[in-house]
Amino acid sequence: SVEGLALAARAAGEGTHFEAFIQSPQVKRKGLLAMLTPEAKEAGPLPFTGVDTTKFTRIRMDGQKTFASLERILTDLNPQLAGIATIMLESLGTDKDPNFNLRKQLFGNLGADFVTVQKEPRGTALADLKSPPVLYLIGSPKPEALLEAVRTVSPVPPTEREFLGRKVFTLQLLPGLGAAPGQKGQMSLSTSGGYLAVSTDTAMLEEFLRGAEGKGKPLGDTPGLAEAAQKIGGYNTGWFAYDNQSETLRLLFETLKKDPQAIEQLLALPVPIPGVDIAALKPLQELADFSLLPPFEGVAKYFGFSVQTTVGTPEGISFKSFLPVPPGLKK
Repeated sequence: SVEGLALAARAAGEGTHFEAFIQSPQVKRKGLLAMLTPEAKEAGPLPFTGVDTTKFTRIRMDGQKTFASLERILTDLNPQLAGIATIMLESLGTDKDPNFNLRKQLFGNLGADFVTVQKEPRGTALADLKSPPVLYLIGSPKPEALLEAVRTVSPVPPTEREFLGRKVFTLQLLPGLGAAPGQKGQMSLSTSGGYLAVSTDTAMLEEFLRGAEGKGKPLGDTPGLAEAAQKIGGYNTGWFAYDNQSETLRLLFETLKKDPQAIEQLLALPVPIPGVDIAALKPLQELADFSLLPPFEGVAKYFGFSVQTTVGTPEGISFKSFLPVPPGLKK
């Protein structure tokens, strides 16, 4: 259904604009392109999201329709594989509860709001840099049912506790997932405000469950953020992302300046994938001596934040980005 592609970039006095457009008429759009088209709903920062957030993404996409689209795509590509996947899905959790139906209780309770919130790493070690605190929120009309479904299909029974009157389940993860190599990570899950909350950082999950208690300035009040969002369609496009490049690059500068060899570990995959050789990136160390990086304060004025939106139109899908001129460079 793709009839054309277009790319555009321009620098103006207010900042730099980027746009990629996929020409795909809505009446013909299907498969992955249809899934990439968000619903035109409010996708701006949620009230609880603090100004200390380094990355934020919110996607208004119908989870049930998306799952149904994935099933259709798999069936079109390989009907036999689709049949095996269906049998596996229908059998999960039935060993614990014969009446359990994963399709109905998990995928059938997905909503149309998916949020990712990331903050600065807890420390300056390389392991902290690779695993910053991240909170995932899955909107649902019945988030408690989602939580119970995850508990049912978990191969290892999760531990359960209460926090401020909310159930919190904790699952053990494989080494390398949400933890430093060789260490076991944990994933905590709970519900609040119409969301299933998932995080490998317990403190961040508990902060979300506290709600507005003890909150500082919200992300939405960041100077220039609302104006920057308007440059690319506003908050009502259904897909909005924010990246505080100044804070993410600060830690990267400091880490590489102290340990230039850390670039290899930073680029390494958390879990080895057959056929993927990260050694091909080693020549980067021969081209650049990261120990010569200046103190970040010397270049901080060149960095600020960026915003991105995805907009679905009858003609196609538009991916827009805007980088406002950093405050340090404004005259």
